[in-house]
Amino acid sequence: MPGINLEKKSLKFAPVKILVIESRGEYYRTVGFAFGVGLTHMFIGATTMVTFMYSLNTGNVHAILCTLGYQLFSAEAILGLSYVNGWSAHLRLKHRVCAHIMLTICGISCAISGLVPPISSFGVASSYHGSTATVSRMRAQTCIYVT
Repeated sequence: MPGINLEKKSLKFAPVKILVIESRGEYYRTVGFAFGVGLTHMFIGATTMVTFMYSLNTGNVHAILCTLGYQLFSAEAILGLSYVNGWSAHLRLKHRVCAHIMLTICGISCAISGLVPPISSFGVASSYHGSTATVSRMRAQTCIYVT
């Protein structure tokens, strides 16, 4: 570099040499995973925002809570375990697992509370949508009992 003399003896710190011990295939795989996670975050944001805009116009609390529970919190809980995820990349594995559990609990809470308005007004399983909600509720309750 012009103007910098690294051979000068009065320097307090020596230049640092960084070695990256990673094969080309591993590097491309990591970049590919990071690209996939970033793309997934964009899709999560797009679907969540469209659902929020629709729900705020119609006043549908069920859609807001289930979107928060299933598409935002649950998806982020799964992505949070990845070592290439943006917000959890600097965390250790035990802290990523802790964040995963907390996000899963938030997702299950939102999803179960989002099931209350339709069940109270339409019944439990009046359509295919209601039937899958019943199965999803049972899975969520099983996750609560397991954790």
